[in-house]
Amino acid sequence: MKRSILSVCFLISVVTNCFSQTMFQGRYSGGFEIGSSTSTAMSDGSIVFSYEIITTTSGGQPDVNIGLTRIDSMGNFIWSKEYSGNALESGNFPKETSDGNIILVGPSSLGDRILLTKIDMSGNLMWSKLATVGSYPNSPAFQTHDGGFAVAGSLQTSSSTFDTYLYRTDSTGNFLWGFGYGDSTTAHSKFVIETSDHGFLLSGSIQIFTQEDFMLIKTDSVGTIEWAKQYERPQLDIPYSAHQTGDGGYLVSFNGIGGTNAGLYLMKLFSDGTIDWVKNYPEIFAGKYSKITKNGDIVVVGSGLGSFVLMKTDSMGNIIWDKKYSNRMSAATLDFASDSGYVMIATNPTFDTLMIVKTDVNGNSGCEEVSGSISVVYPTITEMDVVLNITPTGGSSIYNLVESNLQMNVDLCNTTSVPDVNSIREFELFPNPANESLSFNFNSYQTGSFYVVNILGDILMNGNLISGTQNLDVSALKNGIYMIKFFDGESSVNKKFIIER
Repeated sequence: MKRSILSVCFLISVVTNCFSQTMFQGRYSGGFEIGSSTSTAMSDGSIVFSYEIITTTSGGQPDVNIGLTRIDSMGNFIWSKEYSGNALESGNFPKETSDGNIILVGPSSLGDRILLTKIDMSGNLMWSKLATVGSYPNSPAFQTHDGGFAVAGSLQTSSSTFDTYLYRTDSTGNFLWGFGYGDSTTAHSKFVIETSDHGFLLSGSIQIFTQEDFMLIKTDSVGTIEWAKQYERPQLDIPYSAHQTGDGGYLVSFNGIGGTNAGLYLMKLFSDGTIDWVKNYPEIFAGKYSKITKNGDIVVVGSGLGSFVLMKTDSMGNIIWDKKYSNRMSAATLDFASDSGYVMIATNPTFDTLMIVKTDVNGNSGCEEVSGSISVVYPTITEMDVVLNITPTGGSSIYNLVESNLQMNVDLCNTTSVPDVNSIREFELFPNPANESLSFNFNSYQTGSFYVVNILGDILMNGNLISGTQNLDVSALKNGIYMIKFFDGESSVNKKFIIER
């Protein structure tokens, strides 16, 4: 008997992933130098990545335009576009908006101002707006609860000083309000998020001689400071991302450069910015963006171990697994895919190729990858309150861009997998790979059912669970990957197995 995977999902609840997952590594190149590159996963399974197209004009001057490519879930091209203006333009950190389109943020060389650009899912330009003040946006434009956008950057206050800058727009990029936060020692921001109370958490930096610490600023919904803290460690610290946790606190990922205990840091904060715990992973020497899964685990991407690395930890920062991919690439952004896998982008040292890696839920890409060996260090970081000046300022204007089609090349390695998910309990499944017979011991379930599903989601076998060891005749199954799903009427567990003869 065969039934669709949708029927399986209905029967076994939404606790598990009820479908196969695509995996690939794709290397993309064009006839130009590739600058800063970032990516995002869309809700329809496609992937959008942006990059700087760097060429030389006939007069020998550099020209920088926005490149944007959309690919399907297997890495194949849907479209590629170039967006150019009268200056040097960048459009980084693509994100899907609530209306199903794409928002980009980057600097324009007209004073390195914040440039917001909205693109539809076919690559057509919808609008582009330039801030009158505020520069160097280094993180995604965060879409707020009201459909507008929040952008973090910097505000120049003198020839040598900068404040952290928070820039707010409506849903069409028109300026609402902006605030600079700082003093003579502060500098740019690397991220902003909207918090559950509709306020904002943004980062900044504090320069003290050769040491640079990062700070966090928590504001209310109209930009008034609620608290600001500095986090002190010798040498240079660069924060990349933050997330609000289920208990109202925050998780921050940052990269420590130089000194003792360099490398990736994960830091958990209470809601008032005080430190709950902090852990350092020195083998990931260029730790960058993190995400929190639905069950509270943490995934983070960085560079190290001779390649770029994806690591998963539990909610306390204890390592669950790590994977490293390619020996020539430096990792950048990380995102959740619609099938619960992960999407990453990386560039090579010669800046002529970028790589998209799409994995399954366990970090497998099916291509060039190995597990690394990462240690955990428990460092000490000092926190202190910071008093900042506040400067209200800002504005926006229309910015003209011209779109054109763009030719890129791709070299793909792709496959599919069935997620190996133990969502409730561990159990025994043997032998694996199997030949004629598969056995399982699942004493936790006194009653229930099991289903054997192929990678297309068809039910090939099913039956009732019994207590103790149960033997299943799989001699009719062809060589390949399958998944067995156990269901007790309330909870479910999945396990991948292989038929190999």
